[in-house]
Parts: sequence; structure tokens; C-alpha cells
Amino acid sequence: MNSELTLVGFAPPPTPYYLSSTDLTDAVIYSCPEEPLYRVTSDGKHIKICGGTTLNHIIAVLHRRDLLSDMISFPQRSGNDATGTRTGTGSHSQMSLHRWLKRSKTSDGTHIFTLNTTYGPYVWKVMSRYRHKVFADYDLENPVASCHLHQTLPRGRPAFILESEGEPLRDDIVVAYIVQRHRLQMETKALDLFVGPN
Repeated sequence: MNSELTLVGFAPPPTPYYLSSTDLTDAVIYSCPEEPLYRVTSDGKHIKICGGTTLNHIIAVLHRRDLLSDMISFPQRSGNDATGTRTGTGSHSQMSLHRWLKRSKTSDGTHIFTLNTTYGPYVWKVMSRYRHKVFADYDLENPVASCHLHQTLPRGRPAFILESEGEPLRDDIVVAYIVQRHRLQMETKALDLFVGPN
């Protein structure tokens, strides 16, 4: 006897992602220790996010600049070579970080960032200094990702959790997570420099 069981409204459980180190000079993002998914490296001027543990598959490069707005590039997307330099007429060459991850405030004063992805705009909402959530712009009630940006992440605490409907834009979420983590680290350093550590 053959029977099929259909579960209506069943969604796979969310996937936690971990960061091996909060130091972005060399960190690995993984969902389980045996399976590194991304490698983050920095030389001070560039933060590279690569797929896997090798540096061959560069997903994004954050180009840090002293006086002007930081830039971001997506080397593997159309129109770029492996270093992130524009090679053709593709639409994803270096762009201002503020254009890709646009900061604004809602009417109630909540800080948000609009993340422009190939799947459309997503809203990165600041719930507290170290806790952020990501929503599709058409559904601001159900987050597709929850991110923890604390200066230290206790062992076993995920860096971010991605709902199953957010998996297709995982690369964008990872890049935005690293950008937001870096932004908070720079703000903390500036505060420590001018005010002193707590």
C-alpha cells in the first residue's frame, strides 16, 4: 500500500551559523564544525569574504577608505573579474557601501538598513546595538534572519540564524553581517578612543 503524507505549513527549522572568531582578520563561518562555509580575511584595507576555506572563490570585498565612503564589490557576479574589478558591462562593480546597504530611520525612530539583493530589497532592522533582524521588505513581521553582533560570542552561541526562506540570499546576509560587525567594531574603537573603555 502506497501512501503519501503531505504536511501543510511545514517549514524546515532555521539554520544556525557560527563565527570561529570575532576578529575579522581571519575567521570562518560554519553551520557545523566539519563544514566551513565562508572564510573572512582582512589586510586592514580590504575585508574579503570567500566561499569555503580557500581564498579562490571571493564572494565580496569591502574596500575600506579613509576619507570617502567605503566601497563594496561582488567579484563573482556579472561584469567583474576575481579581484572585484569591473571587466564588462555587468551591473555589480564596486559601489558605495551606502548604496548597497542604505541606512535610514522608521517613523518610530528605529534604525534600519535596506539591503539590495538579487532577490529584491530586504530590511536589516536594528533591534538593539548587538541584536539585528532581517526582513523581506514586504513582510516586516517575520524575520528571515536574526543576527548577534556582540563583541564576543560565547561558545555555542550562533552569530546569526537563518530561516529556510532566507537561505537563497545567504551570501548577501553573510556579507551584510560582516559589514555590520565591522561597523560596530569601528564605532566601539572610536568611542574607546574618545571616551575611554567602559
